[in-house]
Parts: sequence; structure tokens; C-alpha cells
Amino acid sequence: MVYWLSCLLLSGLIASSAQPVLSVRAISNSELQISWPTTYSDFLPQRATSLSDAPTWSDVDALPVSDGTNFVIKIQPRNVAQFFRLEEMPLTEIDSTSPFDGETGVAVTRESVVHFTAPLAADTMLTQDNFYAMAAGRRILSRVEISSDRQEVRLFYLEPLPGGAL
Repeated sequence: MVYWLSCLLLSGLIASSAQPVLSVRAISNSELQISWPTTYSDFLPQRATSLSDAPTWSDVDALPVSDGTNFVIKIQPRNVAQFFRLEEMPLTEIDSTSPFDGETGVAVTRESVVHFTAPLAADTMLTQDNFYAMAAGRRILSRVEISSDRQEVRLFYLEPLPGGAL
């Protein structure tokens, strides 16, 4: 069986002389590895099955994993041509929060959830030092968890929130 695979670079409107380069290698007959340098942490791989006048690009399902020098994803070959490119991620913004501002009936032990418009970068590190809640002039004891799709962060409180805390 022959698999066609092509890698492209997104140049678009990026005014930069340095563009990330995708590398592809067969790991086995049923698995391919696509990689690019970790210095390009703000890019994600996309795939298309055609390079028509208006190709339909979709995000590759697998999240990139760093091996120290490269981001790596593993994909299964298909019986159709596949074309890959790296798309620069837009800036991630807060899409919504829970509880939302003005919500009533919220328990003092309920976690806070922040939903983002896009996944956080693979190298994003959130800790009690850079993601926390404050009330009455002090930090609330808590722990942070990033969801597996990296589009949601939960702040779990390790103490009850003071009444009226925002």
C-alpha cells in the first residue's frame, strides 16, 4: 500500500524570515511521526486531503508532545492523500468563566473554571505563583489543573472562600 504525504508551511501574513519546518518519518507501516522544533511552540499541525483552490484544513487530533528539542505527533496513514502544514495559533483569550460575574447560589468551596478560545500552548505552566485567586488582600490556598484539551483551567480551593469574595 502506498501512502502520499506532503508537508507545507504556512507563510500567510507572517512577516518572519524564519519559518518552522515539518519533518516526517515512518515509525512503522501503520504509524508516521511528524515533528518540528520546540522554538515554534505557537504553531499547531493541520491536515487537508486536497490542495484545491480552497483547501479545507482541520486541526490534527493529536496534541504535540515535546521530546526536548522537537514537538512530535504520531498519526495513522490513510488511504487518501494527506497534506500537512503548521498554523500559527491565534492569541488565546478567555471565552467564559464559571461561576460567572453576578452568579448567585455559588458554594464557598466550588472551584473556578476558565474556558479559553483556543488551547493553551503545550509549554504553558500554571502554578499557584501565576494563577490564583485573592480575597481580602491575600491569596486563597488552591491548586490548578489544566484540562487534557488545554482549553480549560480549574482552580480548586483548599479552603472556603470568604463571603462576598469575587
